[in-house]
Amino acid sequence: MSQRPALLIMQRHLAPLTPFLESQYDVYRFWEGPPREAGPDIQALVVAGEFPLDKSLIESLPNLKLIACFTSGYDRIDVPWCRARGLAVTHAPGVNHEDVADHALGLILAARRQIAAGDRALRAGGWTAESKLITPSLKDQRLGVVGLGAIGEAVARRAEALRMTVRWW
Repeated sequence: MSQRPALLIMQRHLAPLTPFLESQYDVYRFWEGPPREAGPDIQALVVAGEFPLDKSLIESLPNLKLIACFTSGYDRIDVPWCRARGLAVTHAPGVNHEDVADHALGLILAARRQIAAGDRALRAGGWTAESKLITPSLKDQRLGVVGLGAIGEAVARRAEALRMTVRWW
């Protein structure tokens, strides 16, 4: 039995966290199989909050103390159920709103400027000077943002830099 705390990473896409965590913790990966022998040692789960947790798994970990969501939200975590069992649930608000806003703006630009269609035409050999796409600017266009949380605010700032008119609800 190790002297270091043990934790279980639940989703495979969180695997890149492993090298950072292994310096301080004994790390187990759920996708490699349930940690049968290590179950009593596991004190924390590292999860993405958009995935539901198996309550029977949680109940099978007698020393579990923490469910650490590596995401800004924890929509699929039954927080009251966890708290009733003495489990702390954490999340990382503000961790990715700028990146999500970058992606949203990229999608807006790609749609307005037909970037994907132009790329497909070019790669298929269909681009000619006569067939090139002429697409309209985003300047003076209206962007509606539903919700002005951290993501909505970051998208609005980017849209304003492109001289779009932003309205929100």
